Amino acid sequence: MQLNPKCKGARFYKCDLQMQTPADSAHWLGAPMGGNESDNHAVAKAYIKRCYEFGIEVIAITDHNFASKDFIPHLRQAISDLAGRYGYRIVLFPGFEVASPVGKGAHFLCIFNPDSNLETIDSRLTQLDLPPDRRFGKNGQCLPMPTGNITYERMLEIIQDDRSFPGICIGAHPNNDGVMDSDTVEQWWSQEVIRDENFLCMELPKPRKDYIAKAGSSLIKSILLNKDTRYERRRFLATVCSSDCKKLTATKQNDTNYIGFRHTWIKMSQPSIEALRQAFLDHESRIRFGPERPEEGYSYPNIRTIQVNGARFLANQEIVFSPNLTTIIGGRGTGKSTIVEYLRVALDQEAAIRGDEPRKNLQKLKHTLQRESSISIQIEKEGQLWTIESAGGNPPSVKDGQNIPDLARFFPVRILSQREIYAIAEDRDARGRLVNDIIRSDLDELERREQDMSSEIRKLNQQIASLPELMQREKALETERQDYQLRLKRLKDMEKPLGRWKGLLAEERFFKAIKDQAAGINESMKKVFEDIEFSATVLGSELKEAPNHELTEAIARQADRLAEDLRENLEKVLNAFDQGMKDLLNDEGVAKWRATFEIEKTKFEALRRELSGQGTDPDQYLDYQRQLREREVQLVEIRKRIKSIDELLQRRDGTTLKDGRHEPGLIDNLHDIWKKATELRVQASEQLTESVPETTTGEPFVKVSVERYGDKEGFLVKMQEEIRDGRRISLADWDDFMGAVFNAARQKEEPPTKMLVDWMKSIALGKMPVTCNWQLDDRRMSVITEWLTNDRLQKLRLWRTPDLVKVELFRQDGSLVGDLAGPKLSVGQRCTAVLALLLAQDIVPVIIDQPEEDLDNEFVFQELVPLLRKIKEKRQILVVTHNANIPVNADAELIVALEVKNERGAQKEVAQFGKAIGALDRPAVKTAVETIMEGSEEAFRRRFEKYGF
Repeated sequence: MQLNPKCKGARFYKCDLQMQTPADSAHWLGAPMGGNESDNHAVAKAYIKRCYEFGIEVIAITDHNFASKDFIPHLRQAISDLAGRYGYRIVLFPGFEVASPVGKGAHFLCIFNPDSNLETIDSRLTQLDLPPDRRFGKNGQCLPMPTGNITYERMLEIIQDDRSFPGICIGAHPNNDGVMDSDTVEQWWSQEVIRDENFLCMELPKPRKDYIAKAGSSLIKSILLNKDTRYERRRFLATVCSSDCKKLTATKQNDTNYIGFRHTWIKMSQPSIEALRQAFLDHESRIRFGPERPEEGYSYPNIRTIQVNGARFLANQEIVFSPNLTTIIGGRGTGKSTIVEYLRVALDQEAAIRGDEPRKNLQKLKHTLQRESSISIQIEKEGQLWTIESAGGNPPSVKDGQNIPDLARFFPVRILSQREIYAIAEDRDARGRLVNDIIRSDLDELERREQDMSSEIRKLNQQIASLPELMQREKALETERQDYQLRLKRLKDMEKPLGRWKGLLAEERFFKAIKDQAAGINESMKKVFEDIEFSATVLGSELKEAPNHELTEAIARQADRLAEDLRENLEKVLNAFDQGMKDLLNDEGVAKWRATFEIEKTKFEALRRELSGQGTDPDQYLDYQRQLREREVQLVEIRKRIKSIDELLQRRDGTTLKDGRHEPGLIDNLHDIWKKATELRVQASEQLTESVPETTTGEPFVKVSVERYGDKEGFLVKMQEEIRDGRRISLADWDDFMGAVFNAARQKEEPPTKMLVDWMKSIALGKMPVTCNWQLDDRRMSVITEWLTNDRLQKLRLWRTPDLVKVELFRQDGSLVGDLAGPKLSVGQRCTAVLALLLAQDIVPVIIDQPEEDLDNEFVFQELVPLLRKIKEKRQILVVTHNANIPVNADAELIVALEVKNERGAQKEVAQFGKAIGALDRPAVKTAVETIMEGSEEAFRRRFEKYGF
């Protein structure tokens, strides 16, 4: 993830809080100080350069007894000289290391704000009974604080309690110099120190987890785990790793204690003593160890900025969000909720809102956008940046970056407006999405496969739907075929004479056709003959005056003769053709045929009269033969189609093999997809359960489970769509029947829609299912069978009964309170369970507007705060809140305080400190939190006293 340099929120700084310099000649092992100011500046520059080369961002100069007092100005100047080259400015905390009277002489690091006056720091060392003339012995050896004069409490008072000149104490290398010594009577001093809540941090040579993970027991491990009653504290003790450097670089003889040897990542918004104090008080949130910057491990998508311009009630402003936890605070009317809804608009998340009240609030806030208004946001995903803009409240578009066809799908965001948590708690479908959203990409793939499978089945259904009609048609054709066969059988005796007469009729048609065609040719040729007009003499009449008129006249006469010859020849040919055809058709053979035809015709007419007298028309014989042949052809075609549909049925529904095994079809494959989706939901529900905070018994306080096809209410609601007329069957009776179907399916762990299809098939065959207490002749049953046609059943078959997501809430003692679908949970408890699940999983940004409105106060501190702390480095969180627990105890990396200025919401300005934006370690932010959320520091102090804490 790319760090945004414009963000004023807390981030991890690479820190080394115990560094020696050449000014402490008794401990420095590298090159010594120079002999003049110029040499000393060169030494300081080499020192700071080495810090930059290791990427160190914060250093504490802690030479023994403030030996570096005169050298620190050179270091400060070296930072100024090199900052431009390296792109950032190292923060230097001045201070010193001192050997105290505690135990066997425990060492403490005392450090002060970067801009602290060095003379004042020097005076603090004097107050510790180490004036300038009693700090060093022979050979520059540092002297310890005198025994008996300065107590441990007095040392903390001098260093840490002066709010006008704040400092902080860190226990230095305790494993070597006494703080952890357990072998002598002085150990009790160590107990006194460690049990003191003002003792905030201890420097250790290894990361904290190395001691905790080490097998066996040790004093350091027991203290870090806060399990040794002798050292028990109200708050865990923080630890840091520092180089305690004594040279610039490692050598072959000594590869330890050089600049960059060890470091600690400390989260701060602005390095200061207050920032270090905040980090030590909350080390779980603010202190990390390891070579890599912790932010480099952030791979989740995040919203980097929002820029609002031209809104009616919100001042023009930009907010740069933290990638972790951002909280927006402010009084009423300062625009907190407006920012949430503007984010919803700019991220194209309007369709995702749940609940009537949140929808109304969104529409109301959208009216604050004017035509000239614009909302611009920058988002980051997979290391890439996009700028998205919504102008005038219109749908957003990409202004910078690759095109995004579907922003809501590409960059999903969980946005919870005011009262939306309650709306989700009351919405069965929304509760299901709590699980689905965790496995969204996997479910999307399954849903695509489901859609493809369903589409293919629908196409098959369209072809299969003609099967009943085809089978009816097959029966009708077969009946007709048999009828014609019977009729033809009765006329069998007429088959020969009728066959001969049929042939004679065909021959008659042949002779008639020849005669008709010859007549047609004759007629056509005569017309052509009549249309011939040719006279060359007329054509040449214009040429009498031409120079070659004699030639043209001769040519014209010859052409006319040729045309005349043509007429004569055509007339002869036509007359010959006409006579020839007459002779052909009056040939002796034809004449004999005509005589035979007339004889046969007389015989047929006599036979017809004879058969007519018997009630039979011989003309029907020929028609019956034709009809029979047509039926036989149609039957062959229909039976081919029926066979192909049978194959489609087997492809859709599968088939049972001879050995009893079922060969799966597309419906079975569809059910497998549904089963896989349930398995994914079960895994997601287990992840959710594992991710929520635990009760005192070690069990999750919210448990999620998934029952396949278990949403009975969803099934009944879907089936109610099939009711056509409530007067014919009551809703109660309909639900009773469908409820029986559902229960039977649950017993067999089958899809309820499959069970419904099976039941209706059984009922169609006159057999009632065993688990149905209705009778076959029940009037209501006839209504159901009338409405649930095969076509409707096949469509319902493709509808998946939803899985039931069950959410149970447990008390701290592990006892069950109830589940969301039941009546036992209060509104606060229901919302508590939902919000825990909303936050527990997924990596998409989550934005919540005033969650405390829907939650029990106890939950906010005991459950919500720990959950926010747990997940804020796994996903980005933005919370608008009036509850101080969220920004303070959840340790928000960024707090944005708003106020009303010129009747518009704007970022709050705090006198002397500027804008109240940053973490709680910034004075302006701390003051704003005290004022807005506590009613002022004095109000908080009085409540503190009233409570008797």
